[in-house]
Parts: sequence; structure tokens; C-alpha cells
Amino acid sequence: MEICVADKKGYLNDDGTINKDALKGSIEKDFADNPTLVGKITKKCIDGDLDNYAPQDFCDLHKLKHCILLQVFGSCPEWDEENADCSEIKDLVEKCQV
Repeated sequence: MEICVADKKGYLNDDGTINKDALKGSIEKDFADNPTLVGKITKKCIDGDLDNYAPQDFCDLHKLKHCILLQVFGSCPEWDEENADCSEIKDLVEKCQV
């Protein structure tokens, strides 16, 4: 599924590798109001080592998705500390961030 979505969005090169320039442009546009998050996604996910975000046999698109989601969740400005589910998710995200 990741391949289909990435292809339709223009995030794949003809050889199946990730088109980092297209992805970065999309991230910059989608998160224009949060340059700190854009910086984290760019550094850790687009230009970083994706092997930290999933087992080695997973495809890079899947690792990329995990990385981006962790950066987004980790940058959430408001966590409802009184909600047990939210607190558990926050703890997991903080633990998993590389």
C-alpha cells in the first residue's frame, strides 16, 4: 500500500527509490506552520538512517512512515496527561524516538 500511495504522490523515482526532493517539498508545505517539525522530519527521516525505525527487512517506505509518525507524535504540543491512553502513547513515542 505504501508503494501505491508514494507513487501517486510522486514520492518514488522510476527505479523505486524514494524521491527525497518531492517528499521534502510536500513535508515543507504540509507542515509550513511548524518549521521545527519540518526540521526533525528532514533530519531524521528524509536525510537520516531509516534502519532505526523498523526491522531491516521492511521496505524503506514503511520505515519512512514510522519515522514521520514518530516525529509528528513526538512534536505534539498538547498531551492530555489525565487520559491514560494518551499518557501511554506519549511514553511510547518518547521511548521510541531516535
